[in-house]
Amino acid sequence: MPAEAIVISRFLGTSRDSGSSRRLMGSVIQQLHRVIKNSKDITVPADIDRVTLHFKRALAMGTAAAPVVLVLDSLDQLSDEDQGRKLSWLPLAELPEHCYVVLSTLPDVGGCWDVIKGNVPADNCATVASMTADDADSVLTSWLQLAKRTVTPAQRAALLGAHAACPTPLF
Repeated sequence: MPAEAIVISRFLGTSRDSGSSRRLMGSVIQQLHRVIKNSKDITVPADIDRVTLHFKRALAMGTAAAPVVLVLDSLDQLSDEDQGRKLSWLPLAELPEHCYVVLSTLPDVGGCWDVIKGNVPADNCATVASMTADDADSVLTSWLQLAKRTVTPAQRAALLGAHAACPTPLF
């Protein structure tokens, strides 16, 4: 992928506004227009069908020199408003040329994983397994060594305790 990729990241469910597919699409449309067309005043339609059409057009604004990379974390955190978790607004089966998506979702919440598996080739999907406590300790030690940093025993215990509560390495 070229160094000039336009990377747009959204962490869904982190605020009141980040759980709506309509607002998500609107913010992505606005960001792409700002970055690619240097346009600050883009009006996003209110109608869900028109927003979806504009969103798909915006994703097609990428080029070979500057592809669009859309990273959506926690799709399962979308609301069911406007069929958000059904992902019909996201053109998984027909992504525009020069557009790439990276998605994450829990496999057993909201049905997003089933939609993704049904529309994306299996070799483009991966399940992230839990990380063992020993692996978490090794990773923490390596990060600290690379950063030339240390933590107190209490801080180390707190970090490893947080890992124990959620052992998924993406968290």
